[in-house]
Formats: sequence, structure tokens, C-alpha cells
Amino acid sequence: KEEKKEEKKEDEITEEILDKLNSVAYIVSNEVLEWDLKKTMDKIQERKRKKENFDELEDRKQQLELKMQLLVVQIQTEQLSFEAYTAMVQKKIDEERVWANKLVKTHKDEARLALTRARLMENELAAEDEE
Repeated sequence: KEEKKEEKKEDEITEEILDKLNSVAYIVSNEVLEWDLKKTMDKIQERKRKKENFDELEDRKQQLELKMQLLVVQIQTEQLSFEAYTAMVQKKIDEERVWANKLVKTHKDEARLALTRARLMENELAAEDEE
């Protein structure tokens, strides 16, 4: 009985991670937003060519664009300092790596997505350090 409880808890944790991983609300990095936007636009074009529905992707595209605009406004109006942004991105890198480790056995593609996003953010911070 304990094992079943533990398994259910693991499943709930996995579902929560997957929800967060797929939600625009949990993306904090401009680099990841741009990457996801390009990926989403490519998928929209592909669906258009195949004459398939792309409403869901269009919604995601709008969410990504809005999130990018909000991030720019926060930085321009100094609601978000460079230091705070960097700290937020670093924390998110750590979180994405934890997610990847939790997902690697059961959801390899999603684990790979989390690692890709972590690398994008690391590259973003490294590039900012060089400036």
C-alpha cells in the first residue's frame, strides 16, 4: 500500500513538472522565449502546409510574444534589474536540470527539452558576462 502511495506521489510530481515545462508562464529567459517562439512559428508553418489546425500553436505564439514584451518593459522601466534577471535565470537553470533528472527515465523527450533550455540559459548568461 505504501508503495502505491509513493508511486502516485511520483506520478503527480511528474505531471506537475510536465505542466510547468510546457507552460509559457514558467519561462523566464529571453533566450528561451526567442527559441520557443521560433520553434512554435516553424510548427505553425508546418501545420499550415498540411492544412491542419494550428489554433493552439497560435495561442502559444501570442503568449510567448506577450511574455517577451513584458520582460523588455520590466527591464526598460527598471522593475527588473540586470542582477535580478541574472539571478532569476540562474535559479531557473537549476530548476530545469532538476526537472530533467526527474523526467529522464520516463519522459526522455521532455528531459531533453529541459536540458536544452538550461543550456540556452547558460549560454545567455555566459554571453552577458562577456559584454
